[in-house]
Amino acid sequence: MSAPVLTTLLVANRGEIACRVMRTAKALGLTTVAVHSATDRDARHSREADIRVDLGGSKAADSYLQIDKLIAAAKASGAQAIHPGYGFLSENAGFARAIENAGLIFLGPPASAIDAMGSKSAAKALMETAGVPLVPGYHGEAQDLETFRAACERSLLPKLEQFAPELLIVSAGFDAHVADPLAQLQLTDQDYYWITEKLLQVAGRTAQGRVVSALEGGYDLPALASATAAHVRALMLA
Repeated sequence: MSAPVLTTLLVANRGEIACRVMRTAKALGLTTVAVHSATDRDARHSREADIRVDLGGSKAADSYLQIDKLIAAAKASGAQAIHPGYGFLSENAGFARAIENAGLIFLGPPASAIDAMGSKSAAKALMETAGVPLVPGYHGEAQDLETFRAACERSLLPKLEQFAPELLIVSAGFDAHVADPLAQLQLTDQDYYWITEKLLQVAGRTAQGRVVSALEGGYDLPALASATAAHVRALMLA
């Protein structure tokens, strides 16, 4: 069975990413289709496309995130393929499946791959099964503090001792998505200190180890402990 002829590409996104994808598509000789909400009618990505399709609505939820509207726009414009850009529906397995079911080409990983990699813990377990080297950590289903402590003692701390020439213990400015699940654990000050103490012991046993404080100077122990705990939590969930 011959591959479908690709002459027209719809970009299901907006902004700089849509402009870059369309620029490359035009360089390859393809006709480009932009979609836009009512408020983005005169946006740059709309102006630069060969064809523009109004999805209606003023919010992303009413336009760029409407799978049925995007597929209808592709068919109406004669596009054989849809590029998701990034964000929006780019990691949505349902979107990839809907495009394939409509007889169109999804320019991205297959839906099965999106499903497999959608969960960090599931993806890590999959890589572990495949024999891919992993950063030591915990990716099991149990989310209680004692399990985290046991996993830290068993796998994380021994590996940290091997890091050289420097051991970065505290990571400043960790993202909110790391801090939020940490807060949900309702860790006490003693828990923070326990984690900090363990990592400080590792640093002390590392020949060239050093502690990097979020405060770049005298150590504010509560802040140090809190940041360290978040960093450990991030490593475990990575």
